[in-house]
Amino acid sequence: MFLQPRLFNEFLAKSGFDTQVYDAMESDDLADVVIVALNILKKTNNLPDMPKLMKSEALSNTLREAGNKYLPTKQYNSSLHCYNKALACAPYNSKAMALAYSNRSFIMFLLKRFQNCITDIDRCFSSGCPDYIKQKLLKRREDANKFSVMDSLSLNTLKVFTNNFFNFNAVCHTDVPFVSKDINIEVEFSQPKITAANFINSGTIIAVEEAYMTGLLADNQFNTCYNCLSITPNLIPCSTCCSALFCSEKCKQNCNEQYHKYECDIVNVIEKFCNGGGPNLMIKSVLKLKTKLKWNEFIKESKSMGNSRIVKSTIREVFNSASECSLLTFPENRTFVHGIMYNASFLCAALLHYVFKIPRFMPTSNKDEALRALARVMMYLCVFGSPSYVTQAVTDLVSDRTIPQKHANFAWYIFYSKLKHECKPNVIVSWINNKAVLIAVKKIMPGEEITTSCIEPTFKMSEHDVNIDLLVGKGQVCTCIKCTKKDSKNDTLSSAQTEFIKKIGFNVLHSNVDVWHINKVSEKCKEIMNVLTDVPHSKEYLCALTQFRKCLILCEALETQNFCIL
Repeated sequence: MFLQPRLFNEFLAKSGFDTQVYDAMESDDLADVVIVALNILKKTNNLPDMPKLMKSEALSNTLREAGNKYLPTKQYNSSLHCYNKALACAPYNSKAMALAYSNRSFIMFLLKRFQNCITDIDRCFSSGCPDYIKQKLLKRREDANKFSVMDSLSLNTLKVFTNNFFNFNAVCHTDVPFVSKDINIEVEFSQPKITAANFINSGTIIAVEEAYMTGLLADNQFNTCYNCLSITPNLIPCSTCCSALFCSEKCKQNCNEQYHKYECDIVNVIEKFCNGGGPNLMIKSVLKLKTKLKWNEFIKESKSMGNSRIVKSTIREVFNSASECSLLTFPENRTFVHGIMYNASFLCAALLHYVFKIPRFMPTSNKDEALRALARVMMYLCVFGSPSYVTQAVTDLVSDRTIPQKHANFAWYIFYSKLKHECKPNVIVSWINNKAVLIAVKKIMPGEEITTSCIEPTFKMSEHDVNIDLLVGKGQVCTCIKCTKKDSKNDTLSSAQTEFIKKIGFNVLHSNVDVWHINKVSEKCKEIMNVLTDVPHSKEYLCALTQFRKCLILCEALETQNFCIL
């Protein structure tokens, strides 16, 4: 019932329970409100038994047969979706698993993805391929082998043009080794402050950060790696649950070791309760943090989070995700937290109830303190965690077009999340699976703060829409120059800049971007963005930034080799 807030709030008010929640919210300990909410859910029988969905040959076969029905009308996207679901639900090394691989290889062959086809045929054989389809698969593999060499030659030819686009050759920061030494990282008045230590030109990569945690939108669940966000048709299933698919055995093992071995037991609960990016990231991150720490350490660390931890921690502990407790250093700068706390208390309480039941997860002693520590961290991450929306470039297997993916996934970044928001930032992000590549798009002066935007800066959104999105997503109000109307002259070019644009040839900003000319176009864009740094709202700067983004999208697709059927 708590998943229907209006009805549940009416019920709480009539029962007198709402005042208990409000009173608990006044406590300095975030655990108190979660424990109160948990007791209310127990008293009102709002915690149903939710058995784990078990793998089943019958269910897998039903899903595979559903996929077959889409083939005659060439609805390959729907077929592939069903086959991947069939794989996720098939018992390990079962006939159902082998048949799902076989059917998926057929789609790959039809779409001329011959290496992907061969990979699936090999997996079918290793899963116990039924005798009656062996000859058919051997013939398919033989035919695919004739063309697979052309696949790799074509890709290698294209990558020659973009090989160096995402190379991070900078001297690295001592405490945060995925950040350039040209970046100064400090804490000022209990808040992170990230500035340029030296001159930084447009197009310079200043950081390549791997996500602390990733989460999939439901639409992407069966076409994206659960761990690294790689988008590939050759996914393999989790061995125990029916929800997670991975791009490789390495990713599968890594995810399992970090947190998924516990998550598997409650993944159906997470899918039911955690619709948004924040809650999904929260519960998985709590499991990951606990896997890193012993219970006595976890309980201790849960009592120091946010601004208080930032003040007393080292730069490495605050900004480097390799530090064990870096997750607990999101700044407490969200406004209007009480409404979020009220709703999050019941979500955290429900998840806590099911986490308590995970086999071999809770300690054998001191369970009350462990429960409170979990509640404390869960609530803190719900209120102050800052998710990023990850939109990758993908190549359509049917049309061969490269575009941003239709549905964004989400992730938590320890360093990137601490950059200041600005509508016209000096840094944008390229998503290389679960890595955020931070690239300067203005000439940045020493001492200037590094800024980014949670809204794609090439989008034409009003200040009102930007602020609404920022307030809902981050709990903050934008105070940049444009939104506060402090500068109305930052869209007019000087005479020197106008002359420069004429000389460089403005037509480059309106031409189509293709892989053959990508280096030339991107270099021109960088030069223009450098010269027009002080007029980021001008149409000329926006054209250069948009064209540069198009270059990045092509390079991202080639770098990741992310493919899907649109």
